Amino acid sequence: MICYVIGSVESEQNSRVLPKIIQVLSENRVMLAHNTTTTLTHEEVIRAIGRADIVIANATHRTFDHGFLAALCLQHKRPTLLLFKEDTVTPLAASISDRNLTVKTYAKIDDLTTIIERFISHNTVAANDLRFNFFISRDIHNYLKDIAHTTGKNKSEIIRDLLEKEMRSHKK
Repeated sequence: MICYVIGSVESEQNSRVLPKIIQVLSENRVMLAHNTTTTLTHEEVIRAIGRADIVIANATHRTFDHGFLAALCLQHKRPTLLLFKEDTVTPLAASISDRNLTVKTYAKIDDLTTIIERFISHNTVAANDLRFNFFISRDIHNYLKDIAHTTGKNKSEIIRDLLEKEMRSHKK
């Protein structure tokens, strides 16, 4: 798993939070999508977000850049964890309804371990089925509709079965 981390070490609080986030990620064998000690260009940020499976943002000390990056990550449909020190969560962040956004508060730095580990666990690809969309021709659609009616399966199950059968035939 690869994580994109949003935050800065401008304040004393952040200077302890970011190393803790990175430590927890390392302990859980999560790689970083970028070097957190260097400033990235816009293109490098886009590439790092594209590589990331998850995003963790220390949002206690809010900046325009952090908000912009978090929004960009959500736009790229990356599961994003916004971390706030207790009593600093903004009403806007708390009210956003997006299945890829998780907002959590922490009282002590040590609370981050549990929060981050739960977020990693919940977003581990092996634990979740993945979804993707693709375009099909009318002939394929009609075929799938007929087979679905005959077998009682939905179109996704039929396609999944066909792919699994094809994968098994290539493993032999």
